Amino acid sequence: MADLLDILSDADLAALRGGYDYAVMEGAFTASVISPYGPGGAWVKAQTDHFYAVERTGQVSLAPIDREKCVLAILAPRGGAELAIHIYWGLALGLSVQAVLDIFFLAGTYRGVPAYKTGLDSLAAVLPKLKAAVDAGTPDTRSVLGALLR
Repeated sequence: MADLLDILSDADLAALRGGYDYAVMEGAFTASVISPYGPGGAWVKAQTDHFYAVERTGQVSLAPIDREKCVLAILAPRGGAELAIHIYWGLALGLSVQAVLDIFFLAGTYRGVPAYKTGLDSLAAVLPKLKAAVDAGTPDTRSVLGALLR
């Protein structure tokens, strides 16, 4: 496994952060959760309004970067597309790759080596896709989500 700290440069992270669009993230999140079962919409709206709308409204109960730290730790043992998206989301909001690695390390401390390894494997799969998006000149949220979900 390549050194995960060497895949994205500071300039790459800046490009990803510059291409980040909360409205696209919120729309994708809402569509992916409400579409399969419409009656769950009120529940999803309550979550979005409480934990995610802070990016739109500026009202803070849990800062977005802190929310992503929690979500990464929770999702580390599961891996998959959801973790990939939240790795991107955390990086786009300002987390460093080192911080993501430390979150997975801490998750592994409490959930075991498999949780740590799943987080590492997920990060190892996501970072080259993010690098490719930057190199292709498409670090916008819609393009990045498309790359992560392929």
